[in-house]
Amino acid sequence: VNTTAVALQNGLPIVLLERQGKILKVFDETDGLAEQALINFVIDYRKKRLFPGLKKITVKEYPKESVNALETAGFSRQMDDYVIWQSSY
Repeated sequence: VNTTAVALQNGLPIVLLERQGKILKVFDETDGLAEQALINFVIDYRKKRLFPGLKKITVKEYPKESVNALETAGFSRQMDDYVIWQSSY
């Protein structure tokens, strides 16, 4: 089972999701790169291109500065975590 997804731009990491999405690391938040990377992640996840066997992803560890990007990408807050479901319904 793949447990890590990374978004790159020009060979440099922008966003890293480890342990099947439980840990979010953001390396570059300039120009909305992290936000766009998370939006693309959600699109690919819902199309089962990333973590296809998971019905939902719960991000438990994330930089506080990334909350808006997570919410914009479609993650919803549950307690202190952020969750996205593979199906939008």
